[in-house]
Amino acid sequence: MKFVKTDLLTLLISLFILSGCKKPDAVGLAIDPAEVINGTLLDTVSIVTNTLRDDSVITSNLTNSAGVAISPLAYYKDLYLGITEANVAMSISTPLLTAFTKPTGTVTVDSAVLVLRYAPNSFYGDTTSTKYQLNVYQLTEQPLALNYYNTKSWTYNPTLLGTSNFNARPGVNVNVLQIITGAKDTLRKLPPQIRIPINTTFARNNILLTDSLRLIGSEAFKRYFKGLYLTFDKTRTTGSGGNFYLRT
Repeated sequence: MKFVKTDLLTLLISLFILSGCKKPDAVGLAIDPAEVINGTLLDTVSIVTNTLRDDSVITSNLTNSAGVAISPLAYYKDLYLGITEANVAMSISTPLLTAFTKPTGTVTVDSAVLVLRYAPNSFYGDTTSTKYQLNVYQLTEQPLALNYYNTKSWTYNPTLLGTSNFNARPGVNVNVLQIITGAKDTLRKLPPQIRIPINTTFARNNILLTDSLRLIGSEAFKRYFKGLYLTFDKTRTTGSGGNFYLRT
């Protein structure tokens, strides 16, 4: 009987506690609509932003931190910074900057390749998914030993001399088959580079079969040949692209 009385007492206390609970909505006083304070915020300040064009910069005779002569070549699309583009106008010299003696007899050209060497540690961009399409044209004006700015627009012959579709491989050596007359060809491993096939007829007619007076020295050849112009094909370069720096 003692335990039964205790249980009944506990039950009665619980009922009293539950009956004392009320909804939280009944707590506090109701708001009198006549006493509500209304306010209006007026802002007369206008903010105007403009994009300012950077000053022109010299883009010729560039060197990297190691003192290596370089040329920027780029087509890079950034979501926030937009498109970065850099083309290359380059001179072509005779071998060793001296007079070039043309070969005698019947001259044939089975291949002509423009070799562009990567500068060390100087590539930023996509090396996996982007396919770069690089085109080569002949300049119609000669690059001189002057300072050229990024605002310079070079004129060139629109006839395509060569093109290459490639992935950027700035850290991968290239295996090239070296042809040796009278002996077995040898496979050579060369530093990272971009190799662009050039029209063999153009190379034959404009270099090997040209007037000998145009080949008497480097300066004479530069005045005659003018140079080459490198630019990425924007419609055939897929992906985000990249920024190259080439040895010059």
